Amino acid sequence: MCGICGIYGSVNEGLLRRMCSVIRYRGPDDFGFFLDKNIGLGIRRLSVIDIEGGHQPIHNENENVWVVCNGEIYNYQQLRQHLEGSGHRFSTNSDTETIVHLYEELGTSCADRLRGMFAFALWDSDARKLLLARDIAGEKPLYYATTDGKLVFASEIKSILQEDSLERKIDYIALHNYLTFRFVPGNSTLFETIRRLPPGHIMICGNGGHKIIQYWSVRNLTDSYEKRADYLQFFHELLSDAVRTSLVSDVPLGVFVSGGIDSSTILGIMSKFSDEPVRTFSVGFGVGEPVDELHYARRIAEFFEADHHELIVESNDLLKYLPKVIWHLDEPLGDAMISVPIYLMSELAKKYVTVILTGTGADELFGGYVHHKPIYVTDVLCRNRLFSTVILKRLLSRLIKCSPLLLLNSFFEYPFSLGKEGKERIIKYISCLGDSPTNRSKCYLTLVSHFTEEDKKELYSKNLDFYLTEYQLVQQLAKTYFEGTDKTFLEQVLTREFETWLPNSELLRMDKTSMAHSVEARTPYLNRELVEFTLRAPIRWKRNFLTDKFLLRKCLSNFLPPDIVKRKKHPFVVPLDHEYEKNLKDLASNILSEENLAKRDYFKFDYVRRLITHWQRSKLIYSRQLAALITFEIWHRIFIDNPSPSVPSLNLFDLLSEGPI
Repeated sequence: MCGICGIYGSVNEGLLRRMCSVIRYRGPDDFGFFLDKNIGLGIRRLSVIDIEGGHQPIHNENENVWVVCNGEIYNYQQLRQHLEGSGHRFSTNSDTETIVHLYEELGTSCADRLRGMFAFALWDSDARKLLLARDIAGEKPLYYATTDGKLVFASEIKSILQEDSLERKIDYIALHNYLTFRFVPGNSTLFETIRRLPPGHIMICGNGGHKIIQYWSVRNLTDSYEKRADYLQFFHELLSDAVRTSLVSDVPLGVFVSGGIDSSTILGIMSKFSDEPVRTFSVGFGVGEPVDELHYARRIAEFFEADHHELIVESNDLLKYLPKVIWHLDEPLGDAMISVPIYLMSELAKKYVTVILTGTGADELFGGYVHHKPIYVTDVLCRNRLFSTVILKRLLSRLIKCSPLLLLNSFFEYPFSLGKEGKERIIKYISCLGDSPTNRSKCYLTLVSHFTEEDKKELYSKNLDFYLTEYQLVQQLAKTYFEGTDKTFLEQVLTREFETWLPNSELLRMDKTSMAHSVEARTPYLNRELVEFTLRAPIRWKRNFLTDKFLLRKCLSNFLPPDIVKRKKHPFVVPLDHEYEKNLKDLASNILSEENLAKRDYFKFDYVRRLITHWQRSKLIYSRQLAALITFEIWHRIFIDNPSPSVPSLNLFDLLSEGPI
């Protein structure tokens, strides 16, 4: 695991060194540079495999191909055996060296043969060609920008910002999407000049230009496993192999456990391959909320006789550490508050291990998120010819209107916390039901939006509204994800979230918060063979009316404790205790004051005042909206206002004065 950076074009060694230095925490064990005409590669290395000999950049026998890689190549031993049989000579035992020799054999298609999590930069000095590549799920980040006659790329945005000529302007469409989804989807970032290399893509730079090619796509998985009689056994074998290959390491490993089925399964399989108790790490909140899952995590750790470690996060910690976490994230996540516990748990884990396995990715593969349930249920009902969609919509709307919020919890999940606004969103969702791409787009946005399209019209200043006049999010989503396919609504949603939500929110959060403490996070559920099998599977294998992650639960019913297998999915949310509510509202009143918002000219103060004044009406929705606005303001102060983004002070309550953080 590392942090990589580089320059293609007019190379400045001082800039390259600054780019490496600012992400030292990603690789505190070693660093290296390669400089040649029009190319500079840099790396900070966290030593995990071949600790002594795996120094990067790594080259081939003739020293005309050089590579720096962030991540791990899990099938490197099999590839190495094949390459050595073809006459290639290796000088290290590192997994990264496999890439240069594989490139010599296959050229730019080498990325498709790699299994693991990776973002690498490879320089071919004979062809004067640069190759950038990223793994299929986007486990490892890679950003780039073109400025002042050169291409600058890095594992983190703060590295790219070391280039002084780069203009720091907000991408208004990206801001619009951030407020909708809690993250910026696609290849954009909130910086108009900085973009991401998409997962499953390679960028080829040469002859003064560059092109981006997709080498893997979830949409190309057309074969179905419908007829497999042994699908349960095959799935179990794939999952076991995914965990086993994730254990390749020359340093200690552990696992994050929540007590849910995803991480519990990883722990159980991991225990089979370990001669010693597995080190486990869990986080809980110090307010005694029902969302606190520590007792479930403790239960599963005891069941597998793990070496268990726990961390209690107080509500004040969520705001206290938020600026530093946002600095590490590089990009604002609207639910950045929940990144704080992962950041602190990674700090705890670093005392014992260097590599952590996580359950990230299972929800995207199996339809495990809260909003997947109503999508599945209403889609099935609409496809049933007993009622027409029009009649069904009328019946459901009337039922919802007259039902108490607590009763709706069993169908839509936590409407009581969503309050009146949440109930209105449920009714709106039902009113949009239908098979057309536009209907599905509206339904999806109603469920997942932090700020609805109506909210944003009231929130935006005249200036911001002017820039977004031509942007039609509903139509854009409909065209990209809900057109021209015979897939079910939920299958379309899972495709979208694998391509956007997973890499740009969940994996980004896990990578940045763990690497902040030099901890490598691995995600066995995103093993390529396992991903391809699961995404091809019929939707009924993933969930039904009563059960989410059906295939996973069925497969592991004799493997995990019954109460863990049957346990419902519980979202990882911030407890809305009184102290947190008060701090959030006080912070919003200060940092989102009328004067401050007028200076930015993005948002109207009247909307923020309404959130604070009518807090009790819909606590969960309003708290998330305030948190998203606060996160954006802190991010803006760190990365836009500040000419040299540096690590901010820990305590947010000391940072409410005007000016950059």
